[in-house]
Amino acid sequence: KQWYQRRVTADSNDSDPARTACEQAENIPSLAEQNLEQARVWSSRKNNGIAGHYAKMGAKYRELAEEKEMQIFNGTVVKDRLRELRSKPIIDLHGYTLNQSKYLMREALKHVHHMLGRDPDYPKALMVITGKGLHSVGGVSRLKPGIKAFLAKEEGVQFNED
Repeated sequence: KQWYQRRVTADSNDSDPARTACEQAENIPSLAEQNLEQARVWSSRKNNGIAGHYAKMGAKYRELAEEKEMQIFNGTVVKDRLRELRSKPIIDLHGYTLNQSKYLMREALKHVHHMLGRDPDYPKALMVITGKGLHSVGGVSRLKPGIKAFLAKEEGVQFNED
């Protein structure tokens, strides 16, 4: 993370710092995989010290890539989905990870609560579409049970399944 911040600061003399940051962010997943591959190579050579170093670096890059992906997700997707909620209380979670879906649900619930305060005729139920998991590993949905648990435990929301 510190490397990324230093790198963005060092390159901020570029004409468009936001574009530079995005270009660097695109390289983070490949840096993570390169470091993890080096960790496997050094581990197979029985050099655990160097392997550990590369494994740590790979994990840091992977964490940074996930963080950056969530920032981009929060800045674009969430706004679009909340805008759609104004006209109809339906949220489609197809194609999102469980973490992204939880974040999106949390924001959608805030939005619905806000809309209910402004418009008493706004529907009091939110339809959540998770899909059947046909494209998931093993063809079993991980999103549906994850969202159900999230709604019940973390948000205290009642839900009905149709």
